[in-house]
Amino acid sequence: MITKKKQQTSKSNGRENFLCPFTDVYITQDYGVGSHKGTKAYDIRGAKKGVKYPYYAPCTCKLIWSDRANGQGLWQSMAKVNFANGRVDYATFMTAHDETFDARIGQIVPQGHQLGNMGSKAGGGARSTGVHCHIEIAQAKYTISNWHKNKYGIWCFPKEYSLEDSCYMNDTKIIKGLNKKWKYLPKKKKISYYKKYTGKSGSIADALKSMNIDNSFTHRKKIAAANGIKNYVGSPKQNIQMLDKLKKGKLIVA
Repeated sequence: MITKKKQQTSKSNGRENFLCPFTDVYITQDYGVGSHKGTKAYDIRGAKKGVKYPYYAPCTCKLIWSDRANGQGLWQSMAKVNFANGRVDYATFMTAHDETFDARIGQIVPQGHQLGNMGSKAGGGARSTGVHCHIEIAQAKYTISNWHKNKYGIWCFPKEYSLEDSCYMNDTKIIKGLNKKWKYLPKKKKISYYKKYTGKSGSIADALKSMNIDNSFTHRKKIAAANGIKNYVGSPKQNIQMLDKLKKGKLIVA
């Protein structure tokens, strides 16, 4: 079982990014068809059919309503989040069929922590069609009073958004994605640092040379730019800044 999603967190501009709650996505029923007619609901299973895979909080959220008979929970973000379509708003989303559902109203689940498990539980002792998680997402601050039957007699939010318009899919494996236009956050560039300089020279050029690093003006200019030192001309102030960073092991490799 893949568990890499656990503890996954992500922020941009001080807000949480709304992440896909699943480690694997195999769409067993798309939105707008069958029992999802007139909605943006999805049925998602994991890598192997019949396995009750865990799913995780796409953002820090609170349980505001539940129906244990259906393994169903209505969750809402604690603050506005960044959605994959560029919108910034509260997230309200419904999950269903969790046979192990034991969350309490008011319970807060941090982003990346386990929210539930896929299952096949339905109301009245019935079973859903195979093990999966049913999910519907709204990009607004709704309550259970907004949960209503549409013209096809199917429960939904007043306005729903697709999974691909809501979730960033980083660290999620798409197994059967029905050719959706999935969106991803840019990967963070790994920062490398030069080894800490322990010599006594007061010259950045000499210090770099002693460490077998190109100390030419052209290369020092690149190093300066990589370290936020703008318009490098080799002034004493700029060279001291670079040398101080090198002595602390904090000079970024260019």
